[in-house]
Amino acid sequence: MRTVCATLFATVAVAQTTPGFDVASVKPSAGYIMDFLVYPGGRLHITCQTVNLMLRQAYGLEHYQISGGPTWLSTDYFDIEAKADGDPTREQMMVMLQTLLADRFQLKARRETKEENVYALVVAKGGHKLKPPTGDRGYVRLWRYDPPTEPGVHYALRGKKAALAMIARSIGQRMGRPVVAGVPNFPHLVP
Repeated sequence: MRTVCATLFATVAVAQTTPGFDVASVKPSAGYIMDFLVYPGGRLHITCQTVNLMLRQAYGLEHYQISGGPTWLSTDYFDIEAKADGDPTREQMMVMLQTLLADRFQLKARRETKEENVYALVVAKGGHKLKPPTGDRGYVRLWRYDPPTEPGVHYALRGKKAALAMIARSIGQRMGRPVVAGVPNFPHLVP
């Protein structure tokens, strides 16, 4: 299946009219514990993260949606402490992070749409046996296991109160490609 997917290229032009942090410190990381925290009151604390990981957070993308840029974007680790005036929302803080990354790392980015292969989560013969998710806190865990008695690659999926969109996103993250999902006649499960 082919579809159109938004991709961020980490090398070509970003608008410099976005708001920024009042104070920011960017240093190479000497630690080994990864952290990405947005605190109330406009404080951002990032430890031991690659620029590629920070771009994913700042733009709300998956790893397969970022391409281009020098190799150090995925190999060098940095710590960032930043503070903004007031009490900005997480979304506003991510726009400020975009500006900070563009400024400190001389990154220019552009969004581009391209056609690529995707996986489709489809209903099996006989229909689905899904129930609408209940509650507001759900989770999905997906892991690979290779039992010695069964050749091939196997994945296990476990979830609770998980919407189909959560399941599709989790599978897409593991497979490195978008997963589109939708169940006919079950519109509240369509992402």
